[in-house]
Amino acid sequence: MGLRFQKRIRLFKGLTINLSKSGASISLGGNGATINISKRGTKTTVGLPGSGISYSKFEPRKSTPVLPHNDPEPNIKSSQKIDAPAGNSSPVLIIVSLVLIIGVLISRYF
Repeated sequence: MGLRFQKRIRLFKGLTINLSKSGASISLGGNGATINISKRGTKTTVGLPGSGISYSKFEPRKSTPVLPHNDPEPNIKSSQKIDAPAGNSSPVLIIVSLVLIIGVLISRYF
């Protein structure tokens, strides 16, 4: 059996720091919508509180290629260049999630 460690520190309503053996992460939001940001990537969860129905999406962090120390700029031909995917919906998902989180937080206080 492996040793596990997990500690959650609630800074204030809607913001939590999560500490574990593998690292730290930050959670924003509460019931209904949460965004968790860690070194591995961003997990967004949206759901209907009390129903058990939710949707989660994990966006892995994009790694940057490591360049050799003696070559500041690699020689890449135009035919070898890689374009970013056309349908990257990550910013849209983050904006929608933030709107949901703000809505949940406002509904708790007013």
